[in-house]
Amino acid sequence: MNLRTVKHQSLLNGEHRSMNEEALSITKKYDPSKLGVESQYEALESALGIENIALGRIAKNPFTDPLHVADSGRDDTLRGMIRILTGNLRHPDPDVRQASEELLAIPQMNTETAARGHEEEEALINILLEHLAGDYKQQANDAGINAWVASLSAQNAEVARLQERAFAAAATAAATAGGLSVKEARRATDGAYDALVKRLDALMEISPGSYVAFAAEFNMMVKFYETAIKERAAHNRHKQKNLIYANLSTISDQTWTGDRLSPRIEVVYNGKMLAENTDFTVDYVRNTDVGTATVTVRGKGAYSGKKITTFNIVRN
Repeated sequence: MNLRTVKHQSLLNGEHRSMNEEALSITKKYDPSKLGVESQYEALESALGIENIALGRIAKNPFTDPLHVADSGRDDTLRGMIRILTGNLRHPDPDVRQASEELLAIPQMNTETAARGHEEEEALINILLEHLAGDYKQQANDAGINAWVASLSAQNAEVARLQERAFAAAATAAATAGGLSVKEARRATDGAYDALVKRLDALMEISPGSYVAFAAEFNMMVKFYETAIKERAAHNRHKQKNLIYANLSTISDQTWTGDRLSPRIEVVYNGKMLAENTDFTVDYVRNTDVGTATVTVRGKGAYSGKKITTFNIVRN
């Protein structure tokens, strides 16, 4: 019988603190002295206390409130933009409806983005802004959200600036007080946790029957955090197979014929040439008259998401 292990470095700060708090709680429930881990329990309790202080420096530094306000404003702008696009799906102009549908298909154009931590949300919004300034620039213009995009860009930059100052202030406070950084504190907590588990595993080898109930409860707790890590990894793998990250070939100007024009497009994902109707499908819109036609590439099979490009139809 052994206790389950978890990759400490894969835990987010909140998860890391919660898991160690639960480990202490379960150990205390069964009495550290009876378990034979009193000194290891105290070491973990002390290390986690220091980690909480390190985390608290970030939470309580002078820039926390402005950062919270800026982050809330950024969230409101993103959600507002999504509401506008959702409302546009009932717009009388088909171009507006089409553009809004395509924009809402961008993975980062999602209210879940606003629920992420400061750093992760900043990164996701930067990706979204790159799309809106690049492949989806015309759609943003058609959907009438350029002002929202400008506001979101400014707010995201402000959050990044305040966050940088917040971490700098926390580092200064830690240095002044002779304390540890969050990273150093986490490493110390990990060492204390591992020492506790190692001691318990050794004792369970000697007297397994005395630890059955404790081990079952402890392992159930660890399994919860293992599952959280696996689900996050699965989400990241799924995101990496989204065609929003693929490269589409440039379609040259097409000569008007009066018929629908459907030029071939090549899709490359992570250096691999994808196969039409196996890995993706292609839809063409406004591809008859002179002007700009829209090509929508949608993932199929192992690929998800979609990506948009355009080509021009010109008279000879």
